[in-house]
Parts: sequence; C-alpha cells; structure tokens
Amino acid sequence: MFPSLTDIEIPLLKELAKRGGSVRPSSQDANGKNVYEALADYFGLTQEERERLGRFHTTQRKYRNLWENEVQYVRRNLVDKKLISNKERGVWTITPKAYELLGESSRNITNSKGKPVRSQVINLEPLNNQKRPPSIIEVMEGKLKEQKYIGAERNQRIVAERRKLDHCTCQACGFYLKVNGMYVIEVHHLFPLANHTERITNVNDLVCLCPTCHTMAHLKNPPYTIEQIKEIHLNK
Repeated sequence: MFPSLTDIEIPLLKELAKRGGSVRPSSQDANGKNVYEALADYFGLTQEERERLGRFHTTQRKYRNLWENEVQYVRRNLVDKKLISNKERGVWTITPKAYELLGESSRNITNSKGKPVRSQVINLEPLNNQKRPPSIIEVMEGKLKEQKYIGAERNQRIVAERRKLDHCTCQACGFYLKVNGMYVIEVHHLFPLANHTERITNVNDLVCLCPTCHTMAHLKNPPYTIEQIKEIHLNK
C-alpha cells in the first residue's frame, strides 16, 4: 500500500534538497535512481507497487504509473504551500521556505539554468473590494422560509481524528488551505451514511477531501473512489 500524500511531503523535499534543490524528477543521482525510484526505496515499496499501472493516458498514449502519479500529486500540493516553485516547467525547485522547514538555513535557490528562483506570493484581494461585473439577470432573494430536514447523525470526534490524520489535506488532489485559522477541508464517508441504517464507523472509513473533490465524489452513486477522482484531475 502506498503511503499517504502527506507522508510523502517531507521525504520528497529532503530528496530534492539532497540533489541540490532543483532537479527534473526523471534525472538520476549517483546511484542511478530518479526521484520516484529513490522515494520508492525510502518507503520500501515492492516491485509490484512500483510498476502498478492506472488508466490509459490518451494524449501520451501509455498507461499511467500510479506511484509516479502519487508523487506528482504531492509535488502539486507543495507548490500550493509555497515549498516548491513552479517557475520552470518540468523542474522541481524547493524554496527558501522549504529549507527553513527542513531545518536548514535559508539560501538563494537557483534553477537548472543557474538563475535565481523566488517563491510565488499571491495577493488575494478581499471579495468586498473586488469590482462586481455588470448584472445581466436580477432576482429577489433572502425571504425567510421554514424547512424541515432529516439527516444521518455524524460523530464529530471521529471526523476530527480523520482531519488530524490527513493533516487537513485533500487526499485526492493535495489541496491545503487555512483561512482565518480555519482549514478549508471536508471529511468524506467512503460508504455514505445515507445508504445505510445506523452502523459502526471506523476512522479508516473516512477521508479528507477538499470541497471540490467532495462534490465530485457525490456526482454518482455509489460515489467516485479516491483513485477515480485523481484520474479525473489528471485527464482534465
């Protein structure tokens, strides 16, 4: 079984740092290992796990390697966390913030061409300050109405435990965001409560998903699996 996305993050950063901080994932080290192979050795993956294939990629005309897909998802998550720069296509460059996380002194990072790389900073303007587009359709909303709702009871203690285990990170796309001290994450039941009567739920029956992936999961019944959601992201 593959390690979780969050469990791969620090080993990936350390592997990139060991290779100079800026490499292509397919490049080989002194032992003839690329980044994917070195991480597979670190986690002790079997040969069958290393060679496991997913769906056929219609553009590249080949089957996807599931382990490489997992590592690529982690890389995308680390880009969102500003720990890997995406300035240069195909090159994985760790940022000064990543060196600080690893306990190393912050230093200037260069890409494969020797040019300095700066981590991206995104300035999010408050919604209230954004110019509203011209209205095309206007409707009246906001009238209060009484509603009755019956839903399955959720246990918040096990939900909190799942969030802690997944580090509030989406296990399908690697999304991670904290706003005003609150994590933007939801907990998905792999076996929907709506389909069953009262039952025992194990923490392994739950998984953290971002709002988009959670919505995507429930676009069909039974819900899309985590692997299917990952495939949807790769094919979009």
